[in-house]
Amino acid sequence: MSLLKISATDCKEKEANETLDDFNEFVYENGKTKWGDRLCGVVLLIICSLNLIIGIFLSSNNLIDMLIEERTKMRPGWLPMEDWKNPKHIPRIYVHVYTIENPYNFKEGIDKKLKLKQLGPIVYGYKAQQKDVVFEDDGTLSYTTVREFEFLKEESEPGIMNKTITIVNPAMIILAAKSGRHILQHFENIYLNNTVYHILWNGSTKFTNLIKSGFSYLLPTDNFGLLYNTFRLFKERYNVRIGPKNKIEDFWKINTLNGKTKLLHYNNFRGFDDCPFSVVNTTDGTGFPPYLTKNHTFRISITRIPRHFILEFEKELIDKNINTYKFTVSHENFMRTYDSKDCLGNYKGIQLPSGLIDASTVAYDFPFAFSNPHLYGFNGEWETNIEGLSPNKEEHESYLIMEPLSGVPLRGQFGLQSNSFFGDLSSLPKLKAFSNKIVPMFWLQMKSDDFGYTTLIYYCLYWLPVLQVIVAVICLLLGVFCFYLAIKKLMILQKNDMKFNQETVKRKTEVIEYDY
Repeated sequence: MSLLKISATDCKEKEANETLDDFNEFVYENGKTKWGDRLCGVVLLIICSLNLIIGIFLSSNNLIDMLIEERTKMRPGWLPMEDWKNPKHIPRIYVHVYTIENPYNFKEGIDKKLKLKQLGPIVYGYKAQQKDVVFEDDGTLSYTTVREFEFLKEESEPGIMNKTITIVNPAMIILAAKSGRHILQHFENIYLNNTVYHILWNGSTKFTNLIKSGFSYLLPTDNFGLLYNTFRLFKERYNVRIGPKNKIEDFWKINTLNGKTKLLHYNNFRGFDDCPFSVVNTTDGTGFPPYLTKNHTFRISITRIPRHFILEFEKELIDKNINTYKFTVSHENFMRTYDSKDCLGNYKGIQLPSGLIDASTVAYDFPFAFSNPHLYGFNGEWETNIEGLSPNKEEHESYLIMEPLSGVPLRGQFGLQSNSFFGDLSSLPKLKAFSNKIVPMFWLQMKSDDFGYTTLIYYCLYWLPVLQVIVAVICLLLGVFCFYLAIKKLMILQKNDMKFNQETVKRKTEVIEYDY
């Protein structure tokens, strides 16, 4: 049996190597730990900074004000711009026509009142798209409005278009106001008896076609359809003010319509030069400024109507859990003052009573006048001449329900009635029953119970502020907590560095001792 002999020198050398390896491993492991601790501290500081920045930003800014300001800029691709250009919600236009129930008795003087019966509704979907949108250098927006109307059979009175009604013949109304009244006295029927569709979209007769071919100056159009002439397309090129170059209270105020500052119509007939209305600082009804107050008054310019329509504050409402303001169309729109400024109060010497405004400038110089539906809001001589009208506030007033902070309309309705009127016809036996009379023809109302913004407005106004506070508090607390963890980590790292330095000195000493 052999014996393994190990010298003292070999043992010492082995122990020295092991000690050196332990030292190197200690330095390596400690370096890894220090790198991980430093990285963790840096990450905590970044998280802390981000949370504190977000928390301070949310605490010192109002997100609703920022959203409102962004809305006034009408940025391409953003919801306000895209929904305005191509609206998803389609309002309805409800049309009601009047039929005369006692045409013979009234013409012959047997009945003193013209008895009317209302039929409808005839419902159309209404869509206004904005084309050729241009951002101008002066901070304004130019665009062309294109309107579309679609008959909605399912929502209309069943079979309404095929029903036969009797109205005062539109051609008779026109000729009675012109030099052709004596021709009319002998040839044309006082009444037009036909289907609702024909009266709304055609309205011509064999006699009017004959007159048009031989005496075109008497009849400037060959289509007397009531809706055809109401819905016919106008050129509408607007320029309005938007943010941020313009004041926020001037948002969507018109500068020009079709390149002009005044509302002009059909200058080749009677024109509007003798009765101009400035469109400057009015609105087209598709936009309103934010931060509304009860003192706000809006003036809406509509190309189909020869004047501004004034909306004034009426009352506060809670509508679908949202605080709103109700703005109604002022009766001032239809008041007559009979002075030099009241240029819509008469037609060729025929004075119109309060409740009516001359609409001949947008009706080929025909004797037509606009009023509230069923002549709502006014009393007059027509009460002794007409039977069958039943005006009431709920059905016949025009209004907008608006959220005041954003200036966004939530719902509303706007109605107008078209009426024919006659001057002194007492010298014409066939027409004298209509002498100095007003005859309602039809009325329409654009209405929407929800423009499509109610849910969005509700969440923005009532949930966004709460969410903003919650997120701000969470971010601030999380930022402070992360800052605390980062400081604690750095203090631990500093303490570990001191221990590491002490341990390093000790282990270096041991290695040196083994070396010797």
